[in-house]
Amino acid sequence: MVRSASAGVGLTGRGPVAILPRLLPAPMRLVLPLLGLVLVAGCAASPPSPPPDTVLADLEARLVAAPHVSFTVTTVGEGETVGAEAYRRGHRLEATFAFGPDGRLAVASTGEVNEIGASPGLISDGTTMRGGRGGAEAEWPDVEGAPVPADLRSTVVAQLLHRGATNVLMTLVQGAPLGLTEDPELGEPLDLRPATGFAWGPAEAVDGRRARPLRFRAPTGEVVMWLDAETGLPVRRTEVQAGPAGTLRITEAYADWSFDPAG
Repeated sequence: MVRSASAGVGLTGRGPVAILPRLLPAPMRLVLPLLGLVLVAGCAASPPSPPPDTVLADLEARLVAAPHVSFTVTTVGEGETVGAEAYRRGHRLEATFAFGPDGRLAVASTGEVNEIGASPGLISDGTTMRGGRGGAEAEWPDVEGAPVPADLRSTVVAQLLHRGATNVLMTLVQGAPLGLTEDPELGEPLDLRPATGFAWGPAEAVDGRRARPLRFRAPTGEVVMWLDAETGLPVRRTEVQAGPAGTLRITEAYADWSFDPAG
């Protein structure tokens, strides 16, 4: 009779699994069952992460479908330009975003861009928009009565996730309304390519929350976005933009999320 290679190997037989506890000192025999419980509990508490290349698309769909979404974000940019007229460039802005149904949107901020006071913002009532750079000398003189695109929410959400809140605010700083698909100065299509090269990093604590860092390449630079492990919403985002004119490092800290899921 030929025995199976697994014959006799079991918890109740005389195989290696059954014999192993007998070879260990008495204290270790007591620890083995507890170790098994810890391993099982650890596996249950750490569900697998979703595929990284679907995360932004899934989050985008959630934010577009929700009736109301609001959050605050602080964005800081630091860097150096190069050339004959090299100067320090950067910004610090504290902003609030609030999305409502039927094309309603409110963006308000305060801070400075290149050491000049700025308060970029925009208000959409679902029919028209008003907003712009703002600042000490004028209150949103750039956009007045612009029509609201039908896909305003989805366009701004995509811009937020793939390019960051800083990119949205700088659009307003340039005096352009949101939801555009064409450069207001050049009359050319905007670069709306989605991010690529998604990969998860190891979970870590960010601002007291357990978060998973998602790394990817945006059209504007290399990005790491930390997503709350419980809610899946952004906690922090960093981006390094490098080019012939120099390097700009941007850090965005998100907080105060109010999110009504779609019914």
